[in-house]
Amino acid sequence: MKKIIALLLVVVLCFTCVACGKKTQNQELDDNHSESTTKTDNTIYQFGDTVTVNEGKFEFTPVFEGFAEKLANWPDENYLTPEGLISGKTPYEASEDKVMMYFSGTINYIGNSKTNETFNYTFIVDYNDGYIFDFANGEAWNRGKGYHSGCGITDDIKNGDWEYKTLSTFEPLSSNKTRYVRFCIEVPYQLEAEREKVIVKFNINGEEIKFTLAQ
Repeated sequence: MKKIIALLLVVVLCFTCVACGKKTQNQELDDNHSESTTKTDNTIYQFGDTVTVNEGKFEFTPVFEGFAEKLANWPDENYLTPEGLISGKTPYEASEDKVMMYFSGTINYIGNSKTNETFNYTFIVDYNDGYIFDFANGEAWNRGKGYHSGCGITDDIKNGDWEYKTLSTFEPLSSNKTRYVRFCIEVPYQLEAEREKVIVKFNINGEEIKFTLAQ
């Protein structure tokens, strides 16, 4: 009887060790998977809110400006087209049955890194939880998708040169800690009529931040 009980204890101990090993392995896989995917904050912010991103290195404040059939170079010659240059067709003119959504934003570097830090953003517009419109990441056209988008970034909103790009580098100890962005994307008219169904999802250095147009 004692031998049988001892044998049963050995069998139970073996199963326990195997189960623990699988649990540890699965946990490691889960940890590795979570590290490789985009960090997502499920909070939905209002445009105009300031969010802190990239482990406290940056503050980002996007502002929704409105809808327009044609942005051109309004409100000034460098609003979305640096130095008044035209990109694509007449700058940022919406196609038939579509409209341009346009935005501005402020980036502040608040970190204290001893090396250069880069703020890099892209975004998508999500209408009605599934209709996705991708930003062209600095290009004038979303290739193969048939709609228009654009951007500009500067460190001097009054006198600086606007550049076509979606990133900016901040140097340590520099007093130049602020950048300004302006961007637009072509969308169907439904998004203007049903703003409450529109979510703009920014990807900032691998971190997803959501903003709503709803008031």
